[in-house]
Amino acid sequence: MTKKIKQQHGKKRIQSAIHRDKGESRKPTGPDKEAPESIDSSSGIPVVGIGGSAGALEPFKTFFTAMPPDSGAAFVIIQHLSPTYQSMLTELLAQHTRMRVAEARDAMPIEPNCVYVIPPNQYLTVRGGVLYLVAPKKQDSIRMPIDFFFRSLAEDRQERAICILFSGAGSDGTLGVRAVRGAGGLAIAQDPQTAQFGDMPRSAIATGLEDFVLSPDQMPEALLNYLRHPYVRGGEPAAALEAEGKPGGLQDILALILSKRGADFRCYKKNTIVRRIERRMGLHRISDLPGYYKLLRQDTDEVNQLFKDLTADARAVARGADVIEREAQHADGSYYLVRLMPYRTQKGRLDGAVITFSNVTRLRLGEKKTRRLAAVVTDSNDAVLLFDLAGNILSWNRGAQKAYGWSEAEALQMTIHDMTPSDEIDDVTELIGVLAGKTAPSYETRRKTKDGRVLDIWLTATAVHDEAGKTVESIATTERDITDRKKVEEELRRLNEELTHKVLALDAANKELDAFIFSISHDLRAPLRHVSEFARLVMEDYFERLDEQGKDYLARIRQGAVKMSKLIEDLLYLSRISHQNIDRIKFNMSKRASQIVENLRKTSPGRDVDVSIQEGIAAFANPGLTDIVLSNLLENAWKFTSMTDNARIEFGALDRSFSLRNKNPLK
Repeated sequence: MTKKIKQQHGKKRIQSAIHRDKGESRKPTGPDKEAPESIDSSSGIPVVGIGGSAGALEPFKTFFTAMPPDSGAAFVIIQHLSPTYQSMLTELLAQHTRMRVAEARDAMPIEPNCVYVIPPNQYLTVRGGVLYLVAPKKQDSIRMPIDFFFRSLAEDRQERAICILFSGAGSDGTLGVRAVRGAGGLAIAQDPQTAQFGDMPRSAIATGLEDFVLSPDQMPEALLNYLRHPYVRGGEPAAALEAEGKPGGLQDILALILSKRGADFRCYKKNTIVRRIERRMGLHRISDLPGYYKLLRQDTDEVNQLFKDLTADARAVARGADVIEREAQHADGSYYLVRLMPYRTQKGRLDGAVITFSNVTRLRLGEKKTRRLAAVVTDSNDAVLLFDLAGNILSWNRGAQKAYGWSEAEALQMTIHDMTPSDEIDDVTELIGVLAGKTAPSYETRRKTKDGRVLDIWLTATAVHDEAGKTVESIATTERDITDRKKVEEELRRLNEELTHKVLALDAANKELDAFIFSISHDLRAPLRHVSEFARLVMEDYFERLDEQGKDYLARIRQGAVKMSKLIEDLLYLSRISHQNIDRIKFNMSKRASQIVENLRKTSPGRDVDVSIQEGIAAFANPGLTDIVLSNLLENAWKFTSMTDNARIEFGALDRSFSLRNKNPLK
């Protein structure tokens, strides 16, 4: 019996399958080194459900030793064991793989490249990429944990559901294989000749639904090839649609099935047909439709296998299986739930099938809208929480985990009060009370984090009502961390206060300076008037009596008095700058510099200084203040080069500023 089954179901599907067409045996080439390309995250990661019982430990070890740690898939091991059996499988498998191996917990999100082991005396399901534990209802009933998980796996992962049955007694897993294949997934069974107990894989093989019958060391290659195919990676079935209308395209394949099997699928839903074809292409590592058409023409068995995939639902009904439900889309875009069930006569004889159609368009559109909203909430950078009126947290997104530190699994065991500072608890109670009647306005509050920090947040809360829209069932909050913003605002406030104090101090200092300048300027005017007046009298009454040197001294005294008077006027003008606008005109700085140098030469006729003044330097400035600056600069340059041989002074413009350079500084 084992040999017959193996000959029937162990035919070569890809290089790693066992070939028995002509009594020939081929060894697999070994799994490729590279990991499969990235999976479309919107549809979830592939999940490999692994079932086994007696004699499965060694095949498990062999499989995981050969399985690369970066395949991108998650692995869930379901053992059919006694409820009281304490398994050490988690610790044992960790020694044979670099993937993380952990015992599954309730509400545990699935991650790629991880292995999860079912705990004792529990059933396990997967919904939305999250594992959930389910307690068996009857302790003395026949337990089928592998079927239980495989069915949920098929519903949740669809074509990304992969089931593998290893050594074991009984038939647990067989119904699950039907579910996985019905959802478009992959089914692999251990070759019974390599199993210590072959009943479990043999029962699944007898359904004719196993894609591969392999030894444990050959399974990783078949699995990796399947994971790499576009059928699993996600997206539209582009390979088949692009080839439509071309030689070897979709219509040619359907015509070939019609001629070989007498079944016309040309009126079937195109995407459904295409996905089933692409599944077969994935098993054979074929990426283009003409290549698969060529295989169909050469291999009658592959035509039969494709026909079985396309008629899986009808055959299940013909066997008297459970009711099959499938969703179909009409050409006008509406959705229908199609129920296919066996029809039996009053005597119980199977005598046909009953098909019903239920319009679920509004439901699907609502679900689509909900999925879009859920994606926005899940991926939001803001924390989005949902908690009931008792404060129990019901939902927790990635933004909440990033902000507060608790994982979703941890948060779902908490209440909103656990993350609220003690002095804010009353605000939470008030919020729940307010939202029971209306929407609360956004407000600022605080939250505690897992590591003990306290964050300032901006919270917007909304009441979630029951289906009737009357009773508030829960509260949804969107919470944004504003701690850094508050720190920045506080620092800006502090800097503004500091700046205000400095401005006031500067204003007071300016007022004092203005008063000082005004006072000293007036104090200097009286003696300056005396100097000027006595110089005038000497000029009028004694000029002719002076020798040439005396006349020169008198001239210098008068020039100094004029210059001092001008400086005093400029000081008084400067003291009024803060109280009025500064008068500005176009001022020829080159011309003024030449005049200052000429006066300096007159005061020191014996000095030989090489002065270079760039022509055409002008500025829009106050003439008096600019004159003070130029005079001070040139006079200092003249003074500090007095003891230097071959002194040179350069006056010019650099970019948008003027410069004064002393080429020979004082040594």
